[in-house]
Amino acid sequence: MGYRRHMRFLPFVTLAVVAALAACNDTPEQKPVEGRNAANYTAANIAPLAERSRDPAELDGAFLAAFPNPVARVGEDDYSFKPAALYRLKDNWVLLSEGTGPDCHACSGWLAVHYLRQTPEGFALVKGWNDAIPGTSFGGAPQWTLRTDLASVPVIESEHGGTWQGYSCSVARLTGLDPNGPTRLAEHIPLAYSDAGAIVDDTKPREVDGTIAQGQRDQSFTVHYKGTVTQDVVYSRKGAGFVAGTGADTIPQC
Repeated sequence: MGYRRHMRFLPFVTLAVVAALAACNDTPEQKPVEGRNAANYTAANIAPLAERSRDPAELDGAFLAAFPNPVARVGEDDYSFKPAALYRLKDNWVLLSEGTGPDCHACSGWLAVHYLRQTPEGFALVKGWNDAIPGTSFGGAPQWTLRTDLASVPVIESEHGGTWQGYSCSVARLTGLDPNGPTRLAEHIPLAYSDAGAIVDDTKPREVDGTIAQGQRDQSFTVHYKGTVTQDVVYSRKGAGFVAGTGADTIPQC
C-alpha cells in the first residue's frame, strides 16, 4: 500500500525527488465494484466510502476543474501541481494533487485536496486546499497513501522527513477527508529514526522503524516499532483527533 520504508534513509535530496514522484500511492485493490461503474472503479480497502477512479479522462477533467493553471501560488512561492488520484466519497469527489516547489532545504512541497461535484458538463469545483498536507524539504510532495481502516471517513496517511547532520527521521500525519474538507487527526507520529550518519566511531547506531496498524476505528490505533526500540504505542481518540499514550517518549526523534 504505497511507499516502502526502505526508501526513508536515502540521501535527503534523493528522498525529496522520490516523494515528488510518488504518484502511484494507492489503497490496495479489492473486489471490483459491481454495477455501471465496475469498469472504472475498485473498492478501497474495507470501507465503502472511497472508490478510486480508473478513468484517465475523469482524472484529467477533475484536475482541470481544480487547477485551470497547474502552477499555483502558495504563500510567497509558486508550485507546480500534477494530478495524483481521484476518489469518489459518499458526498463528494476528492482530487489529490502533488505540488513541488522551491529547491531549498526549508521549502516544503504539498499535497493539495480539492472537493468536486460531477455535473452533466463535467466536474465543478466545490472547495480546494492547495496547502492541505505538507511535504518534504527541497519542495518535495509528501509520500502518502489513502486508508479506510482508521476512521469512519477515509484518511490520508502522509509521510515526510529527511536527513540533517547525519540524523535521519520521518514522521507521519493523518488527515481525515470529512464531508466539509480535510481535518487533521494526528501529526508528528514518529515512523523512522537513524543516527548512523552522525556516528564517527564504533558506536552501534540507534535505528527504529514504525508502522501504523489498524485499531478500533474512530477510537484508537497502534504504532508498532522495531529496531533499537521495540515498542507498541497506542494513539487514542481525544476530541477531534488522536493523542499518543504510554511509551511515546521512548521513541527517538530528530
